[in-house]
This record gives sequence, structure tokens and C-alpha cells, in this order.
Amino acid sequence: MNTHGRAALGMGSIVVGLFATMIEGHEGGDDDYSHPAIERVEESAIKPWTDKPFYNDPDNFQFAIVSDRTGGHRDGVFPAAMDKVNLVMPEMVLSVGDLIEGGYADPDRVDEEWEEFTSFVDKLEMPFYYLPGNHDIWNPMSKRKWQERFGVTYYHRVYKDVLFLHLNTLDGGRAILSEAQRTYFKEVLEKNQDVRWTIVLMHEPLWVYEENRGSDGSTGWRDIEQQLQERDYTVFAGHFHYYRKYVRNKSNYFILATTGGGTGLEGPKYGGFDHFVWVTMTDDGPRLANLELNGIHDENVSTEESYSTYRPLTSGPRVAAEAVYFDRDGKLESNEFNIRIHNQKTLPLEIEGQFNPSDAFAFEPSIFKAEVDSGATVELPIKVTALDTLKKNRVVPIHYRATYRPEGLEESRLEYEARFSAWNKIELTQNNRVKVDGDLKEWKSLPYVINDLTNHSGLGWMWDNEQDGSFRFGVATDRKGNLYLAASIVDEKHVTNYSSKEPEKLNFTRCDSMIFRIDSRPDPERSLNENAPDKAFEEFLPIQMVAAGKDDAIEWTETLKDSDRMPNGVETKLVATNDGFAAEVMIPAEVLDAMHGSPWEDVRIQAAYYDTDDKRSQGTVLLWQPKWQKRYGVATNLPGSGTFTRRSSR
Repeated sequence: MNTHGRAALGMGSIVVGLFATMIEGHEGGDDDYSHPAIERVEESAIKPWTDKPFYNDPDNFQFAIVSDRTGGHRDGVFPAAMDKVNLVMPEMVLSVGDLIEGGYADPDRVDEEWEEFTSFVDKLEMPFYYLPGNHDIWNPMSKRKWQERFGVTYYHRVYKDVLFLHLNTLDGGRAILSEAQRTYFKEVLEKNQDVRWTIVLMHEPLWVYEENRGSDGSTGWRDIEQQLQERDYTVFAGHFHYYRKYVRNKSNYFILATTGGGTGLEGPKYGGFDHFVWVTMTDDGPRLANLELNGIHDENVSTEESYSTYRPLTSGPRVAAEAVYFDRDGKLESNEFNIRIHNQKTLPLEIEGQFNPSDAFAFEPSIFKAEVDSGATVELPIKVTALDTLKKNRVVPIHYRATYRPEGLEESRLEYEARFSAWNKIELTQNNRVKVDGDLKEWKSLPYVINDLTNHSGLGWMWDNEQDGSFRFGVATDRKGNLYLAASIVDEKHVTNYSSKEPEKLNFTRCDSMIFRIDSRPDPERSLNENAPDKAFEEFLPIQMVAAGKDDAIEWTETLKDSDRMPNGVETKLVATNDGFAAEVMIPAEVLDAMHGSPWEDVRIQAAYYDTDDKRSQGTVLLWQPKWQKRYGVATNLPGSGTFTRRSSR
């Protein structure tokens, strides 16, 4: 039996086949215990099975498609998926790209990642068809590595009268097909006009980019799509990590979820799940089953319409507990705080939650419920009692469930976590001798050290050790209330992205930079700040000092992000040192007072260093405190973290 017959026959057909063989082998006799009714079953009008024909058309076949493994991969998911693919035994396995994390400047590291990935694919008992994603090819070196291992970056083939097009969405730039590739596939389509179906695979869903760009054809996809319109075809893509089905030109277009890549795993109706696609090719076109690694779903598991309803709900409501603070004796300054719930969705919200048991605090109530209209904010008052004198920072998780009920659809119920936090404010020292020149000799110490990935964001796998990127910083004030910050950065490779001919094109995500976020507003707004980008200069003061100059560090200048919006009097300096950079900042008291609405007392600070080793690639953000944000439904922000006070420094 060939592989097609093995795959198409199925276990049910095998059982029926054995039964038919048994019937044919028993004609009755003295030693036979068969029944006459069974002997004549083939001739009878009534049979103990249905009259549907066997599903064993030799032209039909099955294949699997795996999706994004990387972009924040989770160890073990993809290798386990390979084992499960072997269990269902497709005739072949296809890919939509993003197979390694990539992004490195070191070619040896790229080789290591490909060796690891190919070891996963080697488990398969059937062929695997590669296709590049933006994590697989990101610069000329990585493209060379691909070609050394796999040859071409785009190709086609015909199997059982089905045409497969494997597109490379990266050879003309990000989300762009080169003219050479467009010409290639135009010729392929012209030469294969009589196939019964066409399957198109790509990494980035180019039709989405076309729509966002006003259908101007800038991706090159429109050229190929026009040729596809007169034939039966289906399109598969990845990249976005969340599943949805589209219908274009009376054809199905699919963006697949993940096979181990970064995702919130919110569930099928939200498009967030790990899966591979099981495709059965029939005369009527491909029939899909999404084999979730924990279940099976049909092709309508998440449509364009349901996705637009459910997906926005996955970020959940904004739920945060106001911070409380200890006094010098370790007692709480206040025994009350609010849980603030903001429902930014277009549906009413029901919420219920509870505090984790704690040996440090008692909460009243410890379980809470609320109903919040669309666009509304509710504050729930909570009493807190410290069970002992405490002199260190404390965090207590708060688990809550958000329920929405979309009209005509299944209700949405998702679990989230917030945190209650109690802090010792850091007392500012007074330093009246600081001069913002990049020379840190006036600073007695820089006590806050960041030399690991404890609180990182961005591409953490790009970071190797503290020589690759680390920093220590200090904060002080003077008798006038001016605020000073200084940082000493260790970075073995200075990376700039600056051209004296086109300085306005400086890309802040492609060069090393020192970052501070400053908020001196009154509480609770200060403690709850989530660093929303559109609130810069309104809810916080953003400072990003960027390495700009020659790579040999002979001519270095500093560039202040959004310098045209920076308040008057703010001073910054970033200079190159033998092992990295030195940074200094001064923020006038008048600026902090204006933000506070009166003479400032406390200020919340976030410090971070953005490190990249290749101006063509993104890098790693090393943070002092957890990032002031919420991602995948998890609030990383710890309200009140990084709070300094100047009360004792006056």
C-alpha cells in the first residue's frame, strides 16, 4: 500500500475491511460458528453499516501546516507538535515561517539555532517544506545561511494535480515581494492553469498589508492575486500569531495561530492557541481541521467577524490597585486604597476577583465584584491591615475574572492578574555639585545596579552578559528641588544609527540608548502610571538619550528623543567611555512642580538601557523595575514601584 492509501483509508475503513474479509472467509460448516445471517449479509438489503462509499479516492491526500514557532518561543512546544504530527501521519508537512528566533549578528549563533530546529524536524516521518519568515531571514548574512542550507527562498511544486506556491515575503523588503519573485510566480501560474487547486503559503499576510496601505499594490501581492482570481485557490499565512479566517475573491484566506511562538493562549475563539492545520485535499477543495495541541477545531474556529469581536477583549479591563507606602517605622501611611477598574471596551463588564492569601496583610473585603458600563471607571474601596511591622517592599497578587456578553455570540470569560503593592519610598540624597557634562566624578555612588534579565523587555535572547549591556544609576536632588540622574553603562559594542547627512532619520530602535521615565504627579495617578506612549509629556516625562556619532567613538554627540517637546531647562549629556557610556540628566524643579500641580514631594522613576549589537536589528531593554504596562492580559506594572521622596533631603 502506498503512503496515500495508508493516510486516506483511516481506522474506520480498516475495521470494515477486516469485517468484510471475515465474512468472505466463512461459508459455514460443521466446525464453523458463523451465523447464516452473517453469511448472507452482502446479499441482504439490510446491513449493519451505512451505505456511504469508502473515502479512499486516490486523488485525495492529507498534509499538515505548522505555524510560527518563534517571536517569543516557548521551549518544548514545537518538538512535542512534531511527535503529534507523526501520530496523525500526513503525507507531508508545510511551514509558513518563523522557525528560529534569529536577529543575531553572530553567524555561529545562527548556525546553532538552525541545528536545533532541524533536529526537531528530523523527528518527522514525512517530508518537511521550509519557508522563510522575518525571524529566519533578517539581513544578508542570515539569507546566506538560509541558502547554504535550503537553497532557494521561494519555489513551487505540483502534487496530485495541486499547485503549491511557497512565497518569500521578505526578498523585496519587509512584506514586499521582489519583482523577480513576482515574475517567477506569474510564469508558474501561466504554465499551470489546469490544476484542480492552488495552495499559496507565505509568512506575512500580504493582503492585510495591502488593505492597510490602501490597496496600492505596494507589497506586490496584488499582481499575483489577480492571476489567482480565475482559479480555485486557498491562502495560508502566519506572522500575527493569532488565527483568523478571511474570505476574499470567493476564496478562503487564513492567518494561522502558533506552533510554539509568542501568544497569550487566550483560547480558540480569541484566535490564541497552539496548533497545526490538518488539510484534506478533496475534489471540492481543501477541508481543514485545526488540531490544537489540546483539541480539534474546524476552519471557522475564528472568523474575521468573530475575531473582531473577541480579540479586543483579550487585553481585558484596566484593573489596578493603588499603591500604599510604609512610614519610617514600618507602619502603613494609610489603611485604605482603591481598586480602580476601567472598562475601555464597547461591552458592559462583569468582574469578580480576590486577593491571594497573605501572611503580611489582611484585606476587607478580600473578595470583590463589580459591574462596569462601557467606557466607565469604578473605584472599589478596600481596607488593608498590616499583620506586623513591615520594613520591606511587599506584593500580593490579585486574581480576577472579566466577563463580557457579546450579542448573538458566546460569552467571553477570561482570567487576569493584578497586584497590590506596598513600598518603602526611597529617600533622595542631596547633591549640590552636579554638573551635567557626562563626567560622573561628583557622584559618590550609583547604587542601583541592573546587570541581568530580571526585568527585561524586547529581544532578551539578543543579550549575553553584563559586558554585553548593563548599567548602574543614581538619583539626587539639590537645595532648589532640581532632580539629577546619572548612569554608568557597560556595553562592549557601541552601536549608532546616525547620519550627519540625514540626522532626521535617526532610528531610536536601532541604536544604543539610555532611557528614563519621570512622573511627579500626585498619587494615585503617579503610582498607577502605565507609560502609555500617547500620554508622553502629559502623564510622564520621557527622556531617551541616543548614541549618535561614529562607530569608532571619535565624534560623539547626544540626541534627545522628542527634543522639540522637551520642557525648557532640561539638560542631558551622553558620552562614550572606554567600556560603554556615561549619562547625566537634570530636570528643573519648575518642571516637576508643574507636573505635580504644586511643589513636588515624590517622584516615580523608571530607568532602562536599550542595547543592540546590530543597527539593522532590534535589541534588549534592561529595566530597573518591571515595565509600566500590561501585556497578554498580565499587568507587569507594579503600581508605585521606583518611588523616591525628597522630604528628608530638604
